[in-house]
Amino acid sequence: MPQIQTLSSTEIDNRKAMTRNSQSLRKTVAIRDIKLINDTTIEYQGKRLEITKDAFKGLMKLIGMSQTFASKFEKLFNPEAKAQFINTMKNAMASQMNEITMIVSPTTKKVVGFSKKASDLISHERFMGLTDRLVDQHGLSITNWGVDANNGSVTINAFNPAAQFDVPGLSDEVFTAGITMKNSPLKGIQIMPYVNRLWCSNGLTTAMSQESYSLNSLSGDSMEKFHEHMSQLRKNKFIPTGFQDRIKDAVNTCLLYQSDAADE
Repeated sequence: MPQIQTLSSTEIDNRKAMTRNSQSLRKTVAIRDIKLINDTTIEYQGKRLEITKDAFKGLMKLIGMSQTFASKFEKLFNPEAKAQFINTMKNAMASQMNEITMIVSPTTKKVVGFSKKASDLISHERFMGLTDRLVDQHGLSITNWGVDANNGSVTINAFNPAAQFDVPGLSDEVFTAGITMKNSPLKGIQIMPYVNRLWCSNGLTTAMSQESYSLNSLSGDSMEKFHEHMSQLRKNKFIPTGFQDRIKDAVNTCLLYQSDAADE
């Protein structure tokens, strides 16, 4: 049976160092001081900064303008007129929202997002502290750890070696449950149960993600609810709710399709 590869303690230490170095930078500025040049560029204090697609979407959302409307406006006029219109809308928001926080990737130097509050961002250091506690408390093993320089996020996959199970009717396959832990400057912390599928017949391993839980604050109330959620996941051996039924339904559908195809 194929084995799931895990990261060594040395590799984990290296990934932690990479994660600290990728921590997004925050700068709170007056919203009037930001000038949109186009969908990929802003100007601040005479300097032009590149922004990602997600950052542009975030800016549109903050000023209450949909991307659909902005695109239609550009088709009717031109990119320069669209930028001028967006800047006018942005400046009109200054009376209601005087300041805005830019989130910048230290690696690419791009603006990866905008936020109303500087406190909305959960640091990677605190995220790693939470991850360490979850790994220790729930007996998890880390399989991979990635850092995305484009959006400033970090993603960790871990599984529970004791949470191996099979599905009735699938005698040649074994599944192992685990969780994906992600921290993003745009969405906060996300915990997503997933299942590794071990195909004994051909040695393939695939992951299937299911339900997710988001954590945008580390306040006492938020953490209490979060730990209740984790406790429930552990009781279920980290197996997503209804997972086995969905697998059996998928297999039955596949068999039915194959039977229909054979009859044609």
